[in-house]
Amino acid sequence: MTTITIDPSDAHDHVDLLRAFALTLKHPDFPNSIALTLADTLGDVGGARYGVMPNGHQQGADFVAQKCGELASSMESSLETTAH
Repeated sequence: MTTITIDPSDAHDHVDLLRAFALTLKHPDFPNSIALTLADTLGDVGGARYGVMPNGHQQGADFVAQKCGELASSMESSLETTAH
């Protein structure tokens, strides 16, 4: 898993941006080819590089959007833990 270090003062903005990005990726007109290029650029995301799972099924934009949402939730949980 990749560790992401961000400035705590910007953390909530990053979470909001990830959630907005996930919504953009889920839009029906967003091309899967762009999402897969983003997945490639971002690297191995949850063991599914290029949005392709071990069974060979290509997940596309929905998969990348899911991972963005998961990352946003994880970051948000970390922020809440740090705040307490």
